[in-house]
Amino acid sequence: MPAGDAGDAGRPEASNDSAAGQTLDADAAATPPYAASDATSDVTESLDGGQEGSNESGAPAPNPGAFVAAYLSPTSDTSAPCPFAFSQSFSQLGSPTEPVPQAALNGGEQDADAVNVRCSVDASADGGFSILLVAGVDGYGGGELEAMGTVSSLGGTGIFGAFSNALYGTYMDDGCTITFTYEGVGVTVDAGPVSAGEIWGHLDCPAATDTDVEAADGGVTSRTCDGHADFRFVDCE
Repeated sequence: MPAGDAGDAGRPEASNDSAAGQTLDADAAATPPYAASDATSDVTESLDGGQEGSNESGAPAPNPGAFVAAYLSPTSDTSAPCPFAFSQSFSQLGSPTEPVPQAALNGGEQDADAVNVRCSVDASADGGFSILLVAGVDGYGGGELEAMGTVSSLGGTGIFGAFSNALYGTYMDDGCTITFTYEGVGVTVDAGPVSAGEIWGHLDCPAATDTDVEAADGGVTSRTCDGHADFRFVDCE
């Protein structure tokens, strides 16, 4: 992630060993609003490419994929005002097709830039799911989304979320919520919006904060924005 040491200090320790994705180029340009392209179709779920592993049975492990449409928007917090006057794209991965968004595969490319996905959606004995979701794309327009916590079939609260962008830094919030919607409409699939290895929903982080922003006097200050993202992760551990 492009956040500095200060940003990493706010991340839960559990994510240090699990989060994936290459460090984004600090000189990369701002992320533009997502626009579909021919290159995107090269990394959708229809591809056979990507990195391969194996599971305990010796069979090839599934290659994870993700769709992400992540943004930061201004809030009413005047003590640490958001630097964006309008909704700012932070990470765009895959294709926002209807009715189901297409996921970009780990190890593939989007617009000639490397795609990095690592995720786990583990069912627990109480009927819930422990999730760790990390997806990003390198290069121009690059960015990354991370979410970690526990959800039920109805959603989840107290989720840790991080929104990273090569130009704008990393904004984190440990009070996020997950609901099972896509573009504002409830997700309806036979297996449900969350099942072992897959999850499809929406992340809301109303107090996503970057604590390592350079102030006008040369010191360090904080900025808080409303982070929100539609996402879909498939073939997770």
